[in-house]
Amino acid sequence: MAGDVTLKLDFYVETAPGIFEAAAGITLINTNFAFTALIDNMDISLNIAKVTVDAVGVDYCKFGSLRAVTLRLELNNGFRVLLPTINKLLAKH
Repeated sequence: MAGDVTLKLDFYVETAPGIFEAAAGITLINTNFAFTALIDNMDISLNIAKVTVDAVGVDYCKFGSLRAVTLRLELNNGFRVLLPTINKLLAKH
């Protein structure tokens, strides 16, 4: 199975005990993913084949500046490197 999704992510920091403030917001635009889901005797096993972010939009950043191109590059490289580890974790559950 495969699909495209756009995700809006907001990140918060705890500035004092119980006080949370918005730190940054980004949108992952047209994120393409592919996975398999096998069902055997009511057990499901997932395997993620790929995750690719087409574009990143920086909605706001209160601690400096975020570069959308750098974020897209780092996210795509991170997904590529971490997919084997994520799939191993999914296989255990």
